[in-house]
Amino acid sequence: MIERLLARIGALAYRAKRVDRWMQDQRPLMEALTWPAVWLNNRGVGMPVAEYEAKLGEILDIIARHGDLEAVRFFPAYLGDCIRKHFAHHGDEIYAARKHVRNAVDLGFLRGAPARPQPVDAVATLVQVHAVLAAGKRGAKIRKSDDSQGSLF
Repeated sequence: MIERLLARIGALAYRAKRVDRWMQDQRPLMEALTWPAVWLNNRGVGMPVAEYEAKLGEILDIIARHGDLEAVRFFPAYLGDCIRKHFAHHGDEIYAARKHVRNAVDLGFLRGAPARPQPVDAVATLVQVHAVLAAGKRGAKIRKSDDSQGSLF
């Protein structure tokens, strides 16, 4: 799923850019693509892989239609901002749709139908991926104290 989304982003925003820019931006792009899983996980809801990909595809379609990609200097930050704003604006709808009882209960057994296999939930795995990507950021460099000077404390 992430590879398909990255391919769409590459065709959308990196067609005219150099390959080294694309390679440098893949990690922050993946971090932006996995951020909605953290948002969903914090609210205690899951989302199947197909719906997760469709939601991010919808955001990419909006960017393609309305975004001024020529003016964007760092696309991963722009993408992350667009995803966060989309979830801020449509978050209540997304949450209500995912929390609805029909997502938790399959009532097909009342008609005698065999139980359908549940779609794979993408959220738990993507939260772990996001944590790994976020942990990879280098922190501020710790300066070694000068041994020739005494400590004030």
